[in-house]
Amino acid sequence: MRLRSLAIRNYRSIRRLQVEFPEGLLGIVGHNGAGKSSLLEAVAWALYGTPAVRTRAEAVATIGVSDPCQVRLEFDLGGEAFRLERVLKPSSTTAELARGDELLAEGAREVSDYVTERLLRMDYQTFYASIFTRQGELDKFVNMSSEPRRQAVERLLGISDVRDAGQRARQQKRDLGNRLEGLRSQLIARDGEPLQPRLVTELAELRERSAALTKAGKPLEAALETATLQDAQAVKAWEQVEANAEKYRTAEKRRDAAQGALKLAGERLQNAQKTLDNSYKKEKEAAELRSATAASDAPGKLAALREKQATVEKELQELAAGKGKLDAALAASGRELASEQKHLQEIRELGAESECPTCERPLGEHGAALMGRIADEIEALEQQQRETSAALETLAQTSKATDSRGAALGKQEEKLRGAEAAHAAQLARLRDLEQALARKPELEQQLAELQAREQAARTEQEAAHAALAKLEFDPQAHARARQQREVVAAALSEAKLALERHRGELARAGDGVKAKQAELERVERAQAQIGEAEAELERFGLLEQLLKGFRSHITSRIAPTLAAHTSRRLAQLTDGRYTQVEIDGSDYSLKVFDGVEAHSLDRFSGGEADAFSLALRLSISQLLAERAGTEMGLVVLDEVLGSQDELRQRRVLEGLERMAQSVGQVILVTHIESIKDHLPHVWELVLDDERGTVLREL
Repeated sequence: MRLRSLAIRNYRSIRRLQVEFPEGLLGIVGHNGAGKSSLLEAVAWALYGTPAVRTRAEAVATIGVSDPCQVRLEFDLGGEAFRLERVLKPSSTTAELARGDELLAEGAREVSDYVTERLLRMDYQTFYASIFTRQGELDKFVNMSSEPRRQAVERLLGISDVRDAGQRARQQKRDLGNRLEGLRSQLIARDGEPLQPRLVTELAELRERSAALTKAGKPLEAALETATLQDAQAVKAWEQVEANAEKYRTAEKRRDAAQGALKLAGERLQNAQKTLDNSYKKEKEAAELRSATAASDAPGKLAALREKQATVEKELQELAAGKGKLDAALAASGRELASEQKHLQEIRELGAESECPTCERPLGEHGAALMGRIADEIEALEQQQRETSAALETLAQTSKATDSRGAALGKQEEKLRGAEAAHAAQLARLRDLEQALARKPELEQQLAELQAREQAARTEQEAAHAALAKLEFDPQAHARARQQREVVAAALSEAKLALERHRGELARAGDGVKAKQAELERVERAQAQIGEAEAELERFGLLEQLLKGFRSHITSRIAPTLAAHTSRRLAQLTDGRYTQVEIDGSDYSLKVFDGVEAHSLDRFSGGEADAFSLALRLSISQLLAERAGTEMGLVVLDEVLGSQDELRQRRVLEGLERMAQSVGQVILVTHIESIKDHLPHVWELVLDDERGTVLREL
């Protein structure tokens, strides 16, 4: 697999980016958080979708951007060009995979499955374990304990499939053994004796009993045929008797209906006569009411009385208004009298030598004249009050007399209202009577019709009695015929029941034969299946042994092959400083030769151990590519130089550049900017606050 171009929009910190990948060694440098890992992670997301990025689907989209997240990847594989596009929208994810103009897969899951099963033939876990070394996972294999490392390597290289097949063969063998045990148990009876001979004997006995029951059923069928014939004759005789009885019952119903009709006609005629008689009484009452209502003068008297009441009410209102004026005048003169009396008293208390309280001049000889004038005014005011009081008294007496007249008129009104109500009731009764009397001609006509109906009902009753008397019907003979019919029907029912019981017994016997035959066939099938299962058990035992030997053979060859690849990669990475490794075939642990002795990795420095881990991972990647039938083509290494000193970094870079000549593309992601001058191709990523991740080719 070789990458050709990558176009990204709104993926994590990368808002818009389009690049073309060069051949050979490519370095992607930048500070932490600049988007280096996101750029290459977008490749994995395009290939495998969300599972490959270890996060929720919506978390890959750029925060605060409403446009879709989109990655378009173009790459070569096996000499053919492919184009893959995956788009994340708010409500869904879409994907398309094409080879040239041919659409290979469409849909998020469909594209991921196609890449896994048919294109790269590896899942995203194998992709990260071989082609793409993520940050912090360089020493993943060498740091594992023995058993997990063995399982991981064998799973990646497909050896675990052989082990799983052997386990399935062993399980099949156990299942066949259990099945054989169950089949053999079906051949033995509960008492431990062989089941087949016993079943043959029991089946013959059941067949013999079924034949005997078939023979015994013939007399029962003949008896049922005789009883059926007798029942048919009895039914015919009963039908004749029942026909005569039905005629008699019909005549009885006609008689009873005529009697009911006559009774109903009589009742209706009686009711109509009563209604008509009542109308004659209503005529007399109506005449009396007409005379009484014509002589009544209550409405006129009530109208005259109401006019008098209005006059009295008006007089009372005028008296009340006059009283109000007199009360006001009396109160005003009283206030003025009190003021003059107070004035007079003040002058008397001051004496002749004092000043006038009104004009503030000395009273002198004018004091006596002033007091005389005030006294005259006081007397005049007192006379006015006496006259006003007398007028009020007279007004009160007049008002009382007028109230008495109004009360008398009210009593008269109450009496006249009663008379008026009685007059209205008489008028209403008269209207009801006149409405009722309007139906008198109709009632007389109805009476005549009901008389005619009564006569017709009486005639029908006499005819029904005559028809019933002509019928010759004997209730006792009818009862005897019914009893004989029931006896014959009971005999037929008994014959049917006897035959049904016999047929049920015969059916049960037949079911017993079928069940025993089925049981015998089951035993015979079990005998045949035992032979087949024994042969299959032998085949699965042989398969288990072959798979076990095959797995041992593969694992014995994998370790030397992996060691040879790792040695060559290590020589490239260390410029010949280390050229040989040893890999234990039991757990794939790694040792490195330093001189003539092999040592475990804990003897070496951290930088050297990382170089050994890198060589091992690249070798596993090469084996995976060979297994998939494709060229390796691409290696991605994310932050693998952190533990190396400057000299070791340059040697690793030189080794990677040599390795790129054979692999095709090697992409190195690092935050170490000092290596830029030692790489043939460099992309520098910078995080801009407004534009997001920005790429510069150096």
